[in-house]
Amino acid sequence: VHALVLGKARDLPEGIRTGMQRLGLSHLTAVSGFHLGLLWGLIAACSRLLPWGIRPFVRMAGVGGIWAYVHGIGLPISAVRAAIMLTVLGLLGLGKRRKSGLRGLAFTVGAMLLYQPEWLCDIGFQLSASAVLGIILWMRWPLASWVKTLGISLVAQFSTLWVALPTFHLWPWFFWPANLLLTPLFLLLYPYVGCALVAQALGYDLPF
Repeated sequence: VHALVLGKARDLPEGIRTGMQRLGLSHLTAVSGFHLGLLWGLIAACSRLLPWGIRPFVRMAGVGGIWAYVHGIGLPISAVRAAIMLTVLGLLGLGKRRKSGLRGLAFTVGAMLLYQPEWLCDIGFQLSASAVLGIILWMRWPLASWVKTLGISLVAQFSTLWVALPTFHLWPWFFWPANLLLTPLFLLLYPYVGCALVAQALGYDLPF
C-alpha cells in the first residue's frame, strides 16, 4: 500500500521488486504519470458531470489537489514532472475548443524544459515524453475503443524501448499479459485503502 500510494517501493522485499521489474509493472510502485493520470482522470470524469460554467473551477481545484498530493509525498522528481504536465494540460483544457493532443504535449514539454532544461537528458523525462507521445499517436488510429485500450500498455512499452533497453538492459517479455491481468487487481487496492482510512477514522479497523 505504501508503494502504490506513496511510491515507497524501496521498502518492498527485493524479490517482489525484481519480479515486478521483470513483469514490466514497476510503474505501479513509482508515483509518476500513472498515479497522477489516474487522479486527473477521476477529476476530469467528475467535472464532466457538472455544468460547463463550473468545470474550469473544478479543474483548477484538481490541479491544486494534485500539487498538494505531490508535496505530501515529498516532491519526487518523477511526480513533479507529471504534475507539471498535468498542470499545462489542465490549463490548455479550460477553453471550449478541443485541443490537439500533440499540441498539448508540445506545450507541456516546452514548459517543463523552460522550468528545468537539464531534464532533456534525464532518463525519467525521456521515458515519460516517449510514452505519452506513443499513446497520443496510437489513440489517433481509427480503431475500436476496446482495441485502443488493450493496446495502450503495448504502445507505451515499445515507445520507450529506445531509452529503456540500453539503460536497464532488461526486456519484460510478459509485460502485456501482466499489465492486462494484474494492473486491474492492483487498482482495486485504491478504493479499499480509501474505505480503510474512513473506517479507521470512525473507529473500525480493516486489515491492511
